Amino acid sequence: MTQSYRPVFLLTTAVVLTGLLAAAPGARADGLPSGESLRGQLRDLFVIQDVYTRSLVISITSSLPDVEPTARALQNVQDQLAGALSPYYGDKTARLATLLHTYTTDVRSLIRAVRFGGGVQPARDQLEMDGGALADLLNGWNQTNWAHDEIAGHFRAHAVSVQREAGARMHGDWQGDLFNVTGDEGALLQLADLIARGVALQFPDRFAAGSAPPPPPVSVVVMTNDNLFAPQVLNVSPGTIIRWDNQSDLAHTVSTDTMNRVPGGPNSDADSPNGLAAGASYTWQVPYTAHPGDLWYYHDRFKGKGGAGVGIGPKMAGEIVVQ
Repeated sequence: MTQSYRPVFLLTTAVVLTGLLAAAPGARADGLPSGESLRGQLRDLFVIQDVYTRSLVISITSSLPDVEPTARALQNVQDQLAGALSPYYGDKTARLATLLHTYTTDVRSLIRAVRFGGGVQPARDQLEMDGGALADLLNGWNQTNWAHDEIAGHFRAHAVSVQREAGARMHGDWQGDLFNVTGDEGALLQLADLIARGVALQFPDRFAAGSAPPPPPVSVVVMTNDNLFAPQVLNVSPGTIIRWDNQSDLAHTVSTDTMNRVPGGPNSDADSPNGLAAGASYTWQVPYTAHPGDLWYYHDRFKGKGGAGVGIGPKMAGEIVVQ
């Protein structure tokens, strides 16, 4: 049996939306907006999209009567996303709004497929095609700063998280449910940052000098032939992108301990269920909402074991600590 927790969720939604809408980005003293202001605007809109997507998952999996108004609210946010880019790309953003609406329609189809237990893979494939079409469009506008595969990867990560979130709710796995909510938001915030930086770099005369949002810091973990993660303990700041490079001769995974106290965490199985082959890489971004002291334990499910969320597991395992 599923549970909705709708009153609590609606209260949380109201608080989030009120805070976001009150924090509209402003202009610099020289009259030109900063790249950070656009980043803030896009992040706010993507967070609201995530809130409504979460509501859609709850509504469909719990057979609530508000699916249609929730979907309309989600599409309205997508119209605002397209509108935020219209000063730079003009009437072309109407096509962006159309593709985002299609994406929302197919998100609903995927959640319904999970809810009723049939056609999940075709629905997931369709959603990935939608993400590819969005990546084609955005890459066509800004080939230098918006790589097709990177954009498509963010939409794919979002689709995976939505599917797993719906599945967890259907099985009463509330911890797994919350775990995947973090994945939804992380994929969308990374996309917001990528878009904002790309716009600021493509139209430097439209922004205050030197105000393009800086790229997030990157940390690298190497998977070695000694079946180790090097370094084993990684100290990071919120927003850091972590890349695991498999420099060994064997396949490895980056699998979050399911009992971690903080939801989310890296999970390479979403894209590479058979493990990362020799020479392959996997990236995950530490949530911007992370706090000092937050940590995630993880392990290679082939060559290590989890530490039950309370420590580094035996053999091939590691730890991410937010500073």
